[in-house]
Amino acid sequence: MFLLDTLALHTSYQTTRTVEPDVLEVLPGILPDYIQKVRTDTSIDVIAGGLISTHEDVASAIRAGAKAVTTSRKDLW
Repeated sequence: MFLLDTLALHTSYQTTRTVEPDVLEVLPGILPDYIQKVRTDTSIDVIAGGLISTHEDVASAIRAGAKAVTTSRKDLW
């Protein structure tokens, strides 16, 4: 789910209702308010990814409700 703007969010919700995924990846993962919103609005587990660059980014995503975080930063694995 690429959160470019409100239209992208609503389009993603429509797609989610059709596809019924087990998990959603929210990109960028540095938007804790939207991680929480997507999790609340869809009741689907969320993975946060994209632009995760610090330990605080990881912690913030988890606090917002992400079940996991993806990053290419090996120091954060």
